[in-house]
Amino acid sequence: MKCAEKVPCPCCNHQDFKVIGSRERKLKDERGMARTFIIRRLRCQQCNKIHHELPDLMIPYKRYAADV
Repeated sequence: MKCAEKVPCPCCNHQDFKVIGSRERKLKDERGMARTFIIRRLRCQQCNKIHHELPDLMIPYKRYAADV
């Protein structure tokens, strides 16, 4: 998944990120079916913190979809 908008870093508000890889993220829907997504890993060029680009249907640190 790839985001089309520029989102600032939550730590320093800088908007310049470098893609450093990707990882799999599993998500369960309302029926309990697991789906796997590929999430991009981004590094902020100012503070060097790593962030994951999550779509709207995912909640950070939760394994169920946002509508569940």
